[in-house]
Formats: sequence, C-alpha cells, structure tokens
Amino acid sequence: MKLPQFDPPANIDDFDSIPNQRAGWNEFISSSFDEEIQGLEATLGQGKNQFYNPTQTETTEPVAEQPIAWVGFPKLIKEHS
Repeated sequence: MKLPQFDPPANIDDFDSIPNQRAGWNEFISSSFDEEIQGLEATLGQGKNQFYNPTQTETTEPVAEQPIAWVGFPKLIKEHS
C-alpha cells in the first residue's frame, strides 16, 4: 500500500489554519525523500539502496516494525501511559 501523503509531525492540526500548508508539507517531505534517493543511487548504483519514498512506492506486507530499544522520550511515554 502506498502512503497517501506525509502528514505533519504528530498529525498536528495547526497546519489546517494555513491554506495549502498540509499539501506544502507533503510536497516538501516527498521531494526531500526523492532527493536523498537520487543521492544514494548516485553513490550506490540504480536500485541498490533500500530507502524509498512510501508515497511513490508500494510498501508490501509483511512490514517489520522495530520496537523502541533506547530509553528516550517515546519509550518513556509508552511505559508511563
């Protein structure tokens, strides 16, 4: 399944008060992914990197999710909620 768009961090809704801000965020993040992919492929060769833009390329099942192993902000919130 392709990601329909890149949402703002934490899916905050303050972007909604600025016309086209959500679309602009998606465009910025998507183009950032594409630029990084181009840079990696220039170094590694076409099709040899594992980084991809999930709005352009299918993410196939099964999807592996890495648990948070370090004791930092996200894990502390999860452990205390």
